Amino acid sequence: MGKIFYLMGKSSSGKDTIFKELKKRMTFLHTVTIYTTRPMREQERDGEEYFFVGEETLENFQRAGRVIELREYDTVHGIWKYFTADDGRIRLNEEDYLMIGTLESYEKLCGYFGQKRIVPIYVEVEDGERLSRALMRERLQEEPKYAEMCRRFLADEKDFAKERLDQCGIRKQYENTGLEPCIEEIIKDILCNEGKEKQMLKKIGFIGVGIMGKSMVRNLMKAGYEVSIYTRTKSKVEDVIAEGAVWCDTVADCSKGRDVVITIVGYPKDVEEVYFGENGILENADKGTYVIDMTTTSPKLDQQIYEEAKNRGLHGLDAPVTGGDSGAKAGTLTILVGGDKEDFDTCLPVFEAMGKAINYEGKSGNGQHTKMCNQIAIAGALAGACEAMVYAKNAGLDVDVMLKSISTGAAGSAQMNNVASKAAKDDYAPGFFLKHFIKDMSLADEEASERGTKLDVLEDVLGICKKLEEEGMGDLGTQALIKHYKW
Repeated sequence: MGKIFYLMGKSSSGKDTIFKELKKRMTFLHTVTIYTTRPMREQERDGEEYFFVGEETLENFQRAGRVIELREYDTVHGIWKYFTADDGRIRLNEEDYLMIGTLESYEKLCGYFGQKRIVPIYVEVEDGERLSRALMRERLQEEPKYAEMCRRFLADEKDFAKERLDQCGIRKQYENTGLEPCIEEIIKDILCNEGKEKQMLKKIGFIGVGIMGKSMVRNLMKAGYEVSIYTRTKSKVEDVIAEGAVWCDTVADCSKGRDVVITIVGYPKDVEEVYFGENGILENADKGTYVIDMTTTSPKLDQQIYEEAKNRGLHGLDAPVTGGDSGAKAGTLTILVGGDKEDFDTCLPVFEAMGKAINYEGKSGNGQHTKMCNQIAIAGALAGACEAMVYAKNAGLDVDVMLKSISTGAAGSAQMNNVASKAAKDDYAPGFFLKHFIKDMSLADEEASERGTKLDVLEDVLGICKKLEEEGMGDLGTQALIKHYKW
């Protein structure tokens, strides 16, 4: 049965900042966003801090009997209302949740769901410091509302009086004298209260910091992970080191003392090199470490890593990605994971720091097999987009207009939207290297051949790309395929 961890505190106690950090770090907790009729403040976004709605929306929820709790505040700007609605997003039979609100709303939720299901997290800050913070925040507003700030400050003294806290059974206070220690204490207590053996993974070793790896490292650091890195050429990652990544001189150093070791390198031979041998990951990682290969490589190789990891008391996952450099930057990669389901669940917060669509594909190697399917599909889509462009050019069409016209219809694809548009501008900078695409297609072709599966389109595109590589185009992006057509 799930629980709601309910964050409360007086104004300017830092609860909003703490809430955002908990959301980022404890991704297994779902959030319930409450509704308000007050105006949106600067730097707020609808659906983040609150759902900003009008009176009509509130009335619709009330008529449907779906308002769990409602608060009204008579402000100097009129009546502001805050409410929690049973809008289908709360599934306590399935999930745990993180919410933020007031003591009054906490009481209402206890009455609605039962007190055992609601866990209070009360944040406290000394009044003088709190007032100073409130004043500083208000001064940053385009139109400061000092009167409302004062009203809210005084109202909080009454709303969160010790007698009321005692009545609600709230004994523990989290002193926010320092943000990080306060957050760490809350996280510790949430994990204990859950009664689940959820492992908090903090320290990550990341091996292979290329075009995509750099962005993935940055997103991991943004999510609060301590990231150590190794790549062949230190000078190429000085920017990431300056941003907080810790440099390691060897693969072995990057593997020791980590909760997770992630690899995203070039070729199967590179994967073998970093995992096996005296100086490799498997020999140097601490027992219990999760080793995650995010390279697109041979399914058989990642199965071998999985078995050897298991023999050494490690946890092996194959987790190739798709989405290119743009997806890596935005943290929206699709991640295809093979391995034990329990290990996948433990590492899910790590994956969620880097990707949007996280898919468990089944046993070890299945992540790689699914990536093969992805590359097979891309081969056809890329070739099709290039041939459409060549046809359009020879027919006298404006290629840009053509691409815009058909990309919104049945012919639309990521290749049409991204890669083809680059080719149309003669932009061959790699979001994904042609040589690496050849490697991926070759792996898919080998796996298909072993199973007696004939893939004509894949073989045609692979042959064309190999010829382009022989002509010196391997370091261009995959859009260089269009050069085959004498573009």
